[in-house]
Amino acid sequence: MKEQNIILLLGYMLILDKFTYHSTMILTHKND
Repeated sequence: MKEQNIILLLGYMLILDKFTYHSTMILTHKND
């Protein structure tokens, strides 16, 4: 059970990281 939670958390963090990266790219493009 605990291992499954860690995998879920890692996956969630990965998705968040991708989303944040995408948002940062859009913001940087806007500033340019």
